[in-house]
Amino acid sequence: MSEPPRPDSIQPDSLLSDSLQADGLSQSDAAPMLSGQDMSVPGTVVPLARLELREERAQVDIDRFVQQHLTFRREVRTRTETHTAELRSEVLLITLQEGEAAVRIGDHDLKPGETFELLLYNERLDIQKRPYLSEIVEIGKQTVNETRAVAVDLNYEVLTVEEDSGLVRTLIPPAESNQSL
Repeated sequence: MSEPPRPDSIQPDSLLSDSLQADGLSQSDAAPMLSGQDMSVPGTVVPLARLELREERAQVDIDRFVQQHLTFRREVRTRTETHTAELRSEVLLITLQEGEAAVRIGDHDLKPGETFELLLYNERLDIQKRPYLSEIVEIGKQTVNETRAVAVDLNYEVLTVEEDSGLVRTLIPPAESNQSL
């Protein structure tokens, strides 16, 4: 059986050291992390580097804006209607027969054979305008809820390990299989 490697013989992998430098850590900063680990126990996990994988999350904001300003008022408009009515009048006809003597009616002299009309009554139109309720208009507002589904493409990072043999492995977190895109 071979002995487990000694702590001073472990060096960070070049791929991981690139990640350390990307996160602002140098190999000398990572060395204290490696030297404090007890590697004498088989199966002990020795942390070499720490990568933070990020993902985008959608934030949905609802913006409310006024679509229209409305003003309600009553306006008076005029239309012309033509109404037809038959008016009556009653007259008294006085006819003087031929051969009769002349007759004076008021300031008029009635001669034989003439007819005098005396107005007894006359009908006139009396037009009165009255307001009547023609319709009732109710004004109100109502909130209508509408559900909209908007597809958003979100980026996320996964850990990809490239081996010396050229084999590339991508480690997908278990949470991704539960996500619905």
